[in-house]
Amino acid sequence: MTAYRRFSDRKRVALAGFGVVGEGVYERLAARPAQFEVVAILCRNREAAIARGAPAPLVTTDFEALPDYDILVEAIGGVSPAERFVKSALAGGADVVSSNKTLISRRFDALHDIAAKTKARLRFSAAVGGGAPMLEDVETRARLIQIERLDAVLNGTTNFVLEKLGSGLDLPAAIKLAQAAGFAEADPSADIDGVDAAEKLALLARRAFNIAIDPDAIPRDRLSSVPQGAIAAAAQAGAPYKQIASARRTKDGVEAAVRLVKTPPDDPLSEPHLEENRLIVTAASGERFITDGKGAGRDPTADSVLADLFALLAAPVMARP
Repeated sequence: MTAYRRFSDRKRVALAGFGVVGEGVYERLAARPAQFEVVAILCRNREAAIARGAPAPLVTTDFEALPDYDILVEAIGGVSPAERFVKSALAGGADVVSSNKTLISRRFDALHDIAAKTKARLRFSAAVGGGAPMLEDVETRARLIQIERLDAVLNGTTNFVLEKLGSGLDLPAAIKLAQAAGFAEADPSADIDGVDAAEKLALLARRAFNIAIDPDAIPRDRLSSVPQGAIAAAAQAGAPYKQIASARRTKDGVEAAVRLVKTPPDDPLSEPHLEENRLIVTAASGERFITDGKGAGRDPTADSVLADLFALLAAPVMARP
């Protein structure tokens, strides 16, 4: 497999992953033939991808058999095998767009080191906030102000589940609804145990504070740590439980955590409903800036991937060394 950078307007895209997000990305690319040509769809189960609507001639399970491409869109999730695919693409000089917060948060430096050597570009807006441009907003704010803290609802699945628990459903029923809506994976533990939010918080902290935080070192509350009756009672009292990811400057550096918190009615973080996300950036002056949007689901995430792809088209391309 040889990846290389083309200098034409139309880009050849290899799509890795054809689940909920990958399918949404493919539909958007196929609708824009003047800008993008999908040359291959890499997946684990060829028959399943075809059954979901992937064109059979494009589907492969062999990464090494991919045709030449300009951009790899990685929508697999997890570290393995996504890490191998992304590193190979970057090493070959291809640009990469990823929605994989687990991979980017845990291999950030290694991936960016490879990209710097080959002058490939790595974009991952969809890794945080779904359809809300949280990473971009934090990066912009950090250039203009000193950010003192971040507070956010970062996991749309957990926010959806908490709202359903607040209405009286039990946890299995709430998770089943989230899965049916396309928000929760078959195994939702990364969401409801706070792992997903910790990974996203680590990426935001890099932008805000220029510091590397290991997601596994971020303390987090599991949804099972709060009785379901307490969640329902809090919702009825107008102080719904939310999974809040926070990072703040301290005299010793940056302190981060993912907590389940009862939010009073006047707290802006009490407002996101169902799969919505919200980020509050607080400046040293005390001024606050809010970014919000749909944080889970096929369409918001696929739209964010597409935005990254168009950003690559718009940005000047540097020649390989």
